[in-house]
Amino acid sequence: MSYQNILVAYTATEASNAALAVAKKLAKPANAHVTGLLAHGLPASFYNYAAQVPHTTVLTELTESDTARRDEVRAAFFAQAGDMPADRLHFLDLRGEPDLRLIEASRSYDLTVMGPTDTGSEFPHMEGHPDVVAREAGRPVLLAPVEPTAQALNGHVLIAWDGGNAAARAVADALPLIKDAKTVSVLSVGAREEDAQAMNRFTTHLERHGKHPKHISLPKTRGRIGDTILSTAADIGAGLVIMGAYEHSKFAEDLFGGVTNRVIAKANIPILMSH
Repeated sequence: MSYQNILVAYTATEASNAALAVAKKLAKPANAHVTGLLAHGLPASFYNYAAQVPHTTVLTELTESDTARRDEVRAAFFAQAGDMPADRLHFLDLRGEPDLRLIEASRSYDLTVMGPTDTGSEFPHMEGHPDVVAREAGRPVLLAPVEPTAQALNGHVLIAWDGGNAAARAVADALPLIKDAKTVSVLSVGAREEDAQAMNRFTTHLERHGKHPKHISLPKTRGRIGDTILSTAADIGAGLVIMGAYEHSKFAEDLFGGVTNRVIAKANIPILMSH
């Protein structure tokens, strides 16, 4: 059991090159397909000028610049992935709002790999947001950090488990990674005594998939749970975190801060998220 059809949000930035590197690492052992997706709207400047100066040289230059960038992105994808079999590489150029196109496309793939959003990009109309895609696609998103630590994807998986819907979905979506892992750890934060039976059922589930997880139970403190997840991963040497995304509403997390936002902002190892 392995991912055979992997999508990468690709814009030829440092972040998307990190995502492609992770996708290749997963794809090569399984001889899987990797598809780069460039999703793009129109640049904001096009809308700004269109009403005042329609059909002018300015608009023509904007369009040509945008087309040239898209050609550069496509060429960069095949150059960066050139060490993979040609028949396993594909590229899509889709016009439309990036997050919407990524959400739609993700539903036809096993896994979508994305880097952090480049907030300083010269082409913001080509940038997707992994938190939005993870929330809306109904498929797993693997966040690839730009500067991962040496332990990234080292075969030790940490599952952040709270027994909720999103965590359960993430574990089901991540089974190919869990089954290939050498070590599996399960982290629960603030678990109650009455949660013990549910945890036993969950660890039994993993055992029936051939894994014997180590359970780490930590008390809930005033610190952020997202920080606890990442610090635990660092302490035990995990190279991948599996977690549910937005168990609470995205609006609440954006407004008050939350586990998903915190982990996305601070992760230095890949994070697989599902909702």
